[in-house]
Amino acid sequence: MLEQRRENQPMPSSRIMVYWTEKKEWFAGVVSGTVNITSGNKRTDDGLLQVRYDDRDVQVHDFGEKEWKYEPAKHMALEFNDNETPMAADED
Repeated sequence: MLEQRRENQPMPSSRIMVYWTEKKEWFAGVVSGTVNITSGNKRTDDGLLQVRYDDRDVQVHDFGEKEWKYEPAKHMALEFNDNETPMAADED
């Protein structure tokens, strides 16, 4: 059975930033999976997502109640060597 993704949730495997109000800071990580909590035979909650943060912390969040955004893409400048093979440019 496919899990239904809530409209306000990040996509699985995406890089996101989550705002931690108690620390007043944004933290980056990857949405690593969905979590469903069951009590007996009844599902009590769904739509929870697990995030593996860059500092290796793993947390489960309800993104209906957590401020988040997709992490901006990091652009990499490319230079070409004599063989016209792209290589990463040195950043100053």
